[in-house]
Parts: sequence; C-alpha cells; structure tokens
Amino acid sequence: MANSKYTLLCPVNYGCGAINHLPELLQEINVSVPFIVTDQELVKTGIPDRVSSILKKAGCSALLFDGMKMDAPDYCCTQAAEQAKAFGADVIIGLGGGSCLDGAKAISVLCTNQEQNITELITGTPFRNKPLPAVMIPTTSGTGSESTIFAVVSNSENGRKQSLFTAAARAVLDPELTVGLPAEITAYTGMDALAHAIEAYTSVRPNPFTDLLSLDAIRRIMTWLPVACKEPENMTARENMMLASNFAGIAFNSSATHIGHAMAHAMGAVLHIPHGIACAWDVPEVLYLMAKYLPKRALSIGQAMGLALPEERLGKELGEELRERIHQLMREINIPSCGDLKVTEEMLKSCREYAVTEKLRGLCGAPVTDEEIAQALIHCARNYQ
Repeated sequence: MANSKYTLLCPVNYGCGAINHLPELLQEINVSVPFIVTDQELVKTGIPDRVSSILKKAGCSALLFDGMKMDAPDYCCTQAAEQAKAFGADVIIGLGGGSCLDGAKAISVLCTNQEQNITELITGTPFRNKPLPAVMIPTTSGTGSESTIFAVVSNSENGRKQSLFTAAARAVLDPELTVGLPAEITAYTGMDALAHAIEAYTSVRPNPFTDLLSLDAIRRIMTWLPVACKEPENMTARENMMLASNFAGIAFNSSATHIGHAMAHAMGAVLHIPHGIACAWDVPEVLYLMAKYLPKRALSIGQAMGLALPEERLGKELGEELRERIHQLMREINIPSCGDLKVTEEMLKSCREYAVTEKLRGLCGAPVTDEEIAQALIHCARNYQ
C-alpha cells in the first residue's frame, strides 16, 4: 500500500442535547463574545433564538448575523466580518447548513486579516494572522464542514466556488437540531454527504482510515436517509444521518472529493442548481465511471449500499446496477429530475468548461477524460427521469 495521510482536525461534542453545553465549550477555548452566523430561513425555526438564549443564561450575549446566503457569497462574508469586528467578537459560531458553516470559517479569517480582501484569500494568498476560533453547529446532515479544512466561498468576480483553508476549533453535533427538517432539505443534504463518501473512497489519495469512514457513511445513508425523509421526527434516523455526514466530512478532508463535486460546482455556478440536487444528479454517473476504472472499489461501494453483488460483477454491468440503485434512492426521497427543474441537456453542456477545469477533477483516483465528464453531465438529464 502506498504511503498515505489522514487528519483529525476538530474536537466534536456529539449527542442529543449537546447544544446545551455550548457555554462550557466556549469556556474551554477561553472565549466569551460570540458572533453567530446563520440565515433567515433558520431564524424562522427558532433555533438561533434558542442558541442565543442558552448563551445569555450563561451570561454570554451574542450578536446574530442572519444575512448569509446560499453558497456563502464573498460579499456576505465581508459584511459579516465587519460587523463581528465592530462587535468585538472573539469567536465566530456557524449555525445552519453548509453555507453558514463555510461562511463562518471564512469570517473567522477575515476578522483578523482585514488588510487582506476576501478575493485575495480565496485565490491562494496566505493569510497573515491567526483566525478567530470558529465553532460549528450544523443543523443539516450533509456538508461535514465542521471536520474539514475547507471554507467554500462563492467568488462574485469570476462566479466560481473557491476555498479558504482553515479549520474549526470545536463542533457541536446535536441531532435534535435536525428534527423536523423538511424532507426536501433532508434529501438534498443527505445526497451531498453520500457524494462526499463515494468520492473520498475513489479519490487519488484514499487511506485505510478514510476508507472505513466512507463505507460506514454509505451504509448509514442508504439505510437511514429514506427514513429521515419520511419520518422527520425519527431520532434514530437523525442520529445516524448526522454521524454519516460527519464521518464523510472527515473522510474527504483527508482524502478528497473529485469529479462529482467538480460537476456540482459547475452546475451551481453556471445554472444556480442547489448543491445537494447537483450532487444527487452526479452520484449515479460518478459510480458508473468508477465501475469502469476502479471496479473493486465500486464493488465495495455497491456492497456497502446493500446490493448482493458477486465478486465477478465488474465493469459496465456493475456500473449500470450501481446507477440504478442510486436512482431508486433518488426516486424514494423525491429528488427532482432535470426535467422537473426545466434543466435541458444544452444547459448542462454549458457547464462543461467549468467542470473540466475545476481543480477537484484532478483528485479523482481514475483517469476520467474531459469527454467522459461532459457526457456524465448530459447523462444527468438522460438517465434520471
């Protein structure tokens, strides 16, 4: 086996009711002036008010920023950092889905590096000063951002998703915060987590630790995502989905995502397709290609998905079986098709240049060609009706 590397970045407080221990967690890292990054949709659920109340009872008043938008636009991060700096924040709390978590990590960097603009930082310029501590509190089970070094931000100048590289100081994974999450958001974020696990397992740099986490995440998602969508109050489903998301995040942080996320980023930037939907469309096509190039790994994925696959089931036949199993899952959890969203093959073709030039595509463990990526984009529309 080739030399490999795996990393554990962020201590995680996990379990039902873990959010109630947030004040003690802040004491552990010696901070007391929190700035909470969330969005207006989450405010409607009452969760940000609950978090603020927990902090207030502990004598810790927080400032709430509810202006984060989908895909963490750079201008939202800059605006929030200015407010956090004026407030005197010494910790940034990301509360919500992936955009809020990634945005919070970017804001933690901007707060201590205000002489550098965010465009510089997301295009590779190293930041000069240590970021403020960032605490991640996910309210969806998909992004895994609490356990990755990536803070994905949308660059408004070039329309691309790009990353700052910074890790959170702590994370709170409380499955109770995901109870009652609408079925469509549960489905979309769950498919993002599935994409993370599958791509981590088939990347250019897998290792025994990430393999273990990836396959475990796949098993949990295939079993519990349909239950979480149909029974939003089912705590066992919510617990398993939150663990799956976290495990997949740890896996792809040390391994990588690759062509699926390159295509999803392209669809998000060019066509403004929500990330989870784009990932759902990509997963079957990624698996089809992995069955061609990495048949033994594709076979292991299929077995983790619950398929009774003999060891000799390889190649095209395996790819078609894996693709159909994911399509079955997508239908079960009501993932919309390209037709449902009026996304045509011509529109998907317009994503080709972005997808093949996205840096992530080079992290695939298989020599997938530009043409195969272009065809996979089109097949998102053809194969899932």
